[in-house]
Amino acid sequence: MKMSYACFRAVYQRRGIIFAFSCAVFITLQDLFVKLSLGSSTAFQVTTVRSLILCMCSVVTIVVSPNGRYLVPETKDHFRLLIVRALFASASTLLNILAFSLADMGSVTAIFNSMPMFSGIIGWIVLREPFTLAELVLSFLSLTGVFLVAQPPVIFDSEATKSDTHFAGTIVALAAAVVTAVSFVLSRRLSQQQVHPIVNMLYFASVCAITTPILTTILQGWAIPQCGLERLYLILVGVFNFIVQSLLIKSLELEKPVTVTVTLTLNIFLAFLAQLLLLHEAFDVIAAAGAGVILVSSIGIALAKWKSEMRNSGNTATGSATDTGTSGTSNSNQVKAIQIF
Repeated sequence: MKMSYACFRAVYQRRGIIFAFSCAVFITLQDLFVKLSLGSSTAFQVTTVRSLILCMCSVVTIVVSPNGRYLVPETKDHFRLLIVRALFASASTLLNILAFSLADMGSVTAIFNSMPMFSGIIGWIVLREPFTLAELVLSFLSLTGVFLVAQPPVIFDSEATKSDTHFAGTIVALAAAVVTAVSFVLSRRLSQQQVHPIVNMLYFASVCAITTPILTTILQGWAIPQCGLERLYLILVGVFNFIVQSLLIKSLELEKPVTVTVTLTLNIFLAFLAQLLLLHEAFDVIAAAGAGVILVSSIGIALAKWKSEMRNSGNTATGSATDTGTSGTSNSNQVKAIQIF
């Protein structure tokens, strides 16, 4: 009995990892329903429905939050930065969903997960954050993985039509990773100014819900899914996206960011598994190898960044005490910085 209680207590103390793993699972489910929705809806329409549902859920969260009155931007600079960040986040969301309409689920997920590489480079340029030699080497390794997943038609011999479509999808996914990295850096800037993550989420969803319907009307038009199941897919995309955001915030409140980041890389493996078992689409061995390279390099970049931050924080005599005594505050700052779209 005592052993069972001890095991339960140990699991409860590391429940942040469970939240992070659940987040990876729901990211995969969200991407799966995006892929299924694209059979009857356009990428613009899927993005619109997803952002509307996320916006409604964010508003409800703010209303019921006991600290809701503190969730309003304090200055005009905060407001402008939130709008700019929301525009980049909206663009990254649209590009990511558009990539799913062109390439397979596993390849898009793998390339999108190369985002930490671009985030590190942009953070080094914009925020003057350290970018170590190890991160540089791992970034080149990540680019190698992107190259293997993309498989440019000029180099790799395959069917022309499939190759062109796949390559276009991987380019769009790469663009989504770059734009997401910019949004990620802007989120870190907002975190330094103590802007609550729910506000970040609300502005992103609101701006996306305003811009994407306009783009849908102008560029592609509206198409209501004929089947009730396909409409359910659209709704689940938005619901699962909100669950992902909530699980991510909760996991970062309880665990160190590097632990959460490493756990979330399971999304790459889960995406290929869902593609094979649920979508019944075989994946290319070379693309799978490239995805593995991206996964390893992403974990390496996260560990290198964590080691660099630990080295910087260890310069003070109270560094270790701060790490154990105020980990909740540190993770809270990271919560305000990280967002999955």
